Amino acid sequence: MKTKLLLATLFISLIGIFDATAAVPERQGWWKFDDATNMLKADIGAALVLTGTQESVNGPVDGNLATQIGLGSYLTMTHGIAANGGGTLVNEFSLQMDFLMPEASLWHAMYQTIGDNSDDAELFINTDNFIGAWRYAYSTNAVVANTWYRMIVSVKNGEFLKIYMNGELWVDGSAQEIDGRDALQDVLLLFADNDGEDNTMLCSEIGIWGVALSADEALELGDATVSPNAIFDWTSISNSSDLDQNYPNPANLTTSFPYKVQNQSEVSFLVLDFSGKEIMKLSDGVKMPGNYNFVLNTNKLNNGVYFVKMVSGERTSLRKMVVLK
Repeated sequence: MKTKLLLATLFISLIGIFDATAAVPERQGWWKFDDATNMLKADIGAALVLTGTQESVNGPVDGNLATQIGLGSYLTMTHGIAANGGGTLVNEFSLQMDFLMPEASLWHAMYQTIGDNSDDAELFINTDNFIGAWRYAYSTNAVVANTWYRMIVSVKNGEFLKIYMNGELWVDGSAQEIDGRDALQDVLLLFADNDGEDNTMLCSEIGIWGVALSADEALELGDATVSPNAIFDWTSISNSSDLDQNYPNPANLTTSFPYKVQNQSEVSFLVLDFSGKEIMKLSDGVKMPGNYNFVLNTNKLNNGVYFVKMVSGERTSLRKMVVLK
């Protein structure tokens, strides 16, 4: 059963189309695996270190690559985050992992905070395909094999540990102790477990922050198909004020866009994903000058951030929309 989040908590401030990613802080480290000749290099931060073997494979979208990490192999991240949260270790952080689980009903280790791989992982997918850990919670939603996910783990020890999957809250864990098991030492092991519970995983992107991301920031990050390398060029839109902000926003099943027409013309609406890819195109017919209201059915849209582009003759307008069911 999907978890329903409070709309007030998840509402993303709509302060203009040119700050589409402004809500999310800059990552402390970022790794994308798109260079098959150097899969360990960092876009931000220090290069990863491989123990064992890895293979370059296709990622979640065309032109995107991923690394395949098998049993007994793992990656070591030197994250560079200073101790925080009132302890001697890193007690506040967020970790992004874009992953695919090739085979269900096996243990899959996600990450381990012990740098010499001498302990169990801190986060697992268990044999029932639920994600989490016994000490705080496992999800009630199951991870589906051969499906890409963007997981955001947001940790503030002493207060909360939350796991978001494709922007949706799956685990609302109990607070862990400051400097306890879920605090980070200088390095973090990815897909590592000391006793064989680390079956094959694919990963197309890793990111880490020195802050705990909020629910709306996790939603802003979208899913594993959203790549900053393919963000829509907003400057290509000659934006007018013809299209007003939709309500309600976030949208559930339907949402309304007030708009005005300056000159008689056919009016159409395009729904774009975060990368600018067209998801659907709808016509509202030929309109005379005046004020109108366009009702958009969002039932077929997944949770996430979208943009609605209105075209009326030579005029275009763009608005940001959040879908949350």
